[in-house]
Amino acid sequence: MNHIPTSIQLGSDQAQASSQEYFQDGRYYATNQPYLETYEALENPTHGAVLIFPGGGLKTLAWANEGQAIAKWVNQALKLSAFVVHYRLSPYVYPLPQYDARQALRIVRSYADQWHLNPNAIGVMGFSIGGHLALQLAIAPTSIPESDGELSHISARPNWGIVGYSVSTMNSDLAHESSTTTLFGGQPSLKQQQLCDLPMQIGAQTPPLFIFHELNDPAVPAAQSLRLMQHLHPVSQNSELHMYQGDKHGVGLATDEPGNVHTWPLAAQQWLQNNRLI
Repeated sequence: MNHIPTSIQLGSDQAQASSQEYFQDGRYYATNQPYLETYEALENPTHGAVLIFPGGGLKTLAWANEGQAIAKWVNQALKLSAFVVHYRLSPYVYPLPQYDARQALRIVRSYADQWHLNPNAIGVMGFSIGGHLALQLAIAPTSIPESDGELSHISARPNWGIVGYSVSTMNSDLAHESSTTTLFGGQPSLKQQQLCDLPMQIGAQTPPLFIFHELNDPAVPAAQSLRLMQHLHPVSQNSELHMYQGDKHGVGLATDEPGNVHTWPLAAQQWLQNNRLI
């Protein structure tokens, strides 16, 4: 059996920045060379895999609770291999993180045979602004022009997605202001807003999605997820939206959170099983 490398470079056409990625208090900072961090499942009967996009407002990568913890849950509960995507952070701006996300999924698919993975059983998970990267792949993977060095002959659309308290639009009435200005290095143009307004690009090829959010999220308005589901419902009868009481953002697995938000991992697992996605 060929084991999956523990770290996989995604490649970049950008010159290496003077700063280097560093880790502090559960978060990564200053990522300038994108890569995948591998969590290979000991048991993987379906030969599936998940790419995980932590949040962090593009200034940090919320690795501890939205990367490592999620990957270990994927290994143990879902029995799938997981890849935490370290995409480029500020000062890199749109569309470079989107390129990193697309290349990540294509690389995993390109090595599927070698790594004993099913290329048609690749999911994505994303949280906060990382959810926007996951949704970009699920909804509009080719809306951004191809760059040099991309594996453009390989599909970048996942087979399913799970997103939590996710950014899905940069429209000014619903935008998460901080991540929006960080992504674009200022206010986005109307054209950029349209490209990043993912609910408006949902179509018949959009895979099933599981969405969860706390109603009074102080960072990303829950209305983003409501609007996402409103556009998703007509074309995807096996997608689900779970809205929970609460007023927190960045809950991760929500293990110690009050209310019922801690039930989302089990609900997501049952959704995947009920729809035979794993």
